[in-house]
Amino acid sequence: MEHSLMMQAVLAVPTVRPFLSNTQLLVMSHAGGGEEGPFFLQKFIDLAQQIAAMPKTYEQEDKGDQATAHLHYFVGGCDWYITEKDVDGGVQQAYGYAIINGDDEMAECGYICIEEITRCGAELDLHFTPCTLAEIKAKRAIKATGYQCKRCGGVAPVGVGYAVTGWRGVPDEARTACDCGHSLKATSEVHNPNPWVVVTNPGTDKEDIWADFPTHRAAVAALADAEEGADVMKRLDDGTLTTEF
Repeated sequence: MEHSLMMQAVLAVPTVRPFLSNTQLLVMSHAGGGEEGPFFLQKFIDLAQQIAAMPKTYEQEDKGDQATAHLHYFVGGCDWYITEKDVDGGVQQAYGYAIINGDDEMAECGYICIEEITRCGAELDLHFTPCTLAEIKAKRAIKATGYQCKRCGGVAPVGVGYAVTGWRGVPDEARTACDCGHSLKATSEVHNPNPWVVVTNPGTDKEDIWADFPTHRAAVAALADAEEGADVMKRLDDGTLTTEF
C-alpha cells in the first residue's frame, strides 16, 4: 500500500511541480519520506487531480463572485486565489483574485503569473478547500466588521446575505443571538482593542460582560461600580474569556 502511494505521488509530481516554488517542492518531497510521509504523498496526488480538473482561462469568466477559487497562494500579507489556470501550461497567465499587503479595498481580479509569485516566495496553501470568491470575501469581511457574541466572542458578518457556518440561518439585520444563546453586539473589530472585561454573574448561565477596558488596572478600578460578585476576566483573541492571566 505504501509503495503504491509512493508511486502515485511520483507520477503526480510533474503536474504539480509548475505550481510550487522550488523550495516548497523540495520541502514536500523531503517530508514525503519522513514521519508525515503519507500526508505529503497523498497531497501530491490530490493536488495533481485538482490541478488537472480545474477550469482553464475564460471558463469561469461569467460567474463573477460565484467563480470557484481552486488554489490559494500566500506570502506576508499578500494572498492570491486562483480561479482559472492558464490554458497553455497552467501557470504563466492564470486568473484569480489578488489581495496585496492585506488591502481588501484595493483587491481585484486579474491575470496572475503563478511562476512569478512562487519565485518571489509565495507558497501554495496545502490546507485550502476550494470555495467561491463570495465565500472568501465574506470570511475576510468578518475581520473588519460584524456582530460579536458578548460571551463566546464569535463573530457573524454584516450584510453578506447569508449565514456563516455555525450561525443561525436568519438575515443579518434580524440576527440577535449567537448559537451559544447569548446576545450579539455590533463591533467594528473582531479583536477587541479592550481585552480586559468586567463580567457579571461569572460562571453562570447569566454571565455577561458589563464593560471592557484597555488595561487590567482600569478594569479592576471599575469593579466598585459593577454588580456584587462581578469579576475581571481577559478576552483572548478567539473570544474566550479567562481568569488565567
